[in-house]
Amino acid sequence: MSALFLDIKSAFPSVVLEWLVHDMRKRGVPKQYTDWIAHKVSGRRTTLKFDGYESEPVMLSKGIDQGCPLSGMVFQFYNSDLVDTTGSDSSEDAIAFMDDTLLLEWFRSTQIQYRIRVLHAEHYIS
Repeated sequence: MSALFLDIKSAFPSVVLEWLVHDMRKRGVPKQYTDWIAHKVSGRRTTLKFDGYESEPVMLSKGIDQGCPLSGMVFQFYNSDLVDTTGSDSSEDAIAFMDDTLLLEWFRSTQIQYRIRVLHAEHYIS
């Protein structure tokens, strides 16, 4: 058995909105919901505050809200292609929760190396 444990670095701040909407639509989420998500995370700004200093507002070009309960659910759509990399072959399985993923394979360790290359090509592993 081979196991590969993945923790996606900076998962929520790294979400690209266009890809998220695409992944949600691909999974059958109605357009009215994906439009609402896009509106919710578009046009956000942040400032840096420390030692009495406050920066000018900076536009956020990607990411979903770290503390929002909805973010965990929508990230599952964003991360779903990673789980789908396992085939219907009974020797493969994948489990994902938020930014943690476990890929399992029985017997054929060369196949998991192929999966790693596929994931790397899809920008899941940096």
